[in-house]
Amino acid sequence: MSNENNVMMNETAENTAIAIMGTRDELATGVTPAELMNPTQSQMYCTLKDDGTPKSKGMIYNAINNPDKKIADVIGEVILLKNIVAHTVDLVDEQTGEMIQALRVILIDDKGISYEAVSGGIANSLSRLLQIYGQPATWKEPIKIKARQKSTRNGNNKVTTLEVVL
Repeated sequence: MSNENNVMMNETAENTAIAIMGTRDELATGVTPAELMNPTQSQMYCTLKDDGTPKSKGMIYNAINNPDKKIADVIGEVILLKNIVAHTVDLVDEQTGEMIQALRVILIDDKGISYEAVSGGIANSLSRLLQIYGQPATWKEPIKIKARQKSTRNGNNKVTTLEVVL
């Protein structure tokens, strides 16, 4: 083999390695091989019923892995809340560069459309909603909610919260 062919093979191997690894944003962070071999749901809250069928498992997986919409994109729209999934995610704090854990909330409406947010305001609102209304399995019908943005005390920032529509 000539050196030219070796260079092409090395470039091809390098390109393949990059394609397999993905971009920096796509790289897995915070997940260990042990977690893949022995996954637990201890860090997840899910009200979707897992009846053991591939369909129910697929619904849960899709709600978590492929939410339909971002809550920020449906501010002011009514959502008929039927189910909730929440789990921790690792994020980089933009100010300090440190890894922090946050709660990712996925709201699921009566038609199965999922809405996601990583928002302290949404998480706090949802916590209060569950304190007052109880767990979704006890609801006789979906709860009408809508996301709204409110100014913080200092007026410089906005926080997204949930409002019950009466």
